[in-house]
Amino acid sequence: MTITSVSSLNLTCYMGKWYEIARLPNPFQRNSEGSMVTIDYTLNQDGTVSVHNAVVYKDGTNQSVDGLLISRYPDNYSARLELSFLPSWLRWIPFVWGKYWVIGLDTDYKWSVVGEPSKRYFWILARQPKLANSTFEQAKANATNMGYDLNNLIITGAIE
Repeated sequence: MTITSVSSLNLTCYMGKWYEIARLPNPFQRNSEGSMVTIDYTLNQDGTVSVHNAVVYKDGTNQSVDGLLISRYPDNYSARLELSFLPSWLRWIPFVWGKYWVIGLDTDYKWSVVGEPSKRYFWILARQPKLANSTFEQAKANATNMGYDLNNLIITGAIE
């Protein structure tokens, strides 16, 4: 099954703070189960997006990383972005960019589902640290219909 991005993404509406509600296990977020993860997106004048990921661990310690999100196809595939957390002096290398596709999105930008074509990475994000169970189930169903295996989904936010 093919991963498809949403048909249109308004970057201005997407900016601001998001909370991670759920994700698939990945090597970048080891040992963060049960922690609060936030992502702040800021639109730059050149059309790129500054990304600030922060995690507050269960023991109260925290960690953060900054990255850059870019749109290589702003006119045709605005929801198919690329993300790098490496230093700016390394970002000229093509393979340091990972796919960041918005594959599900609330019309009011209250929740978002992020994935990529290989189906190895997956996140459900929301504007609040909790998400309605019906919305959560809808996001999961859409991803499953695209071929995602969510058996190992890690819940990091609150589901009501």
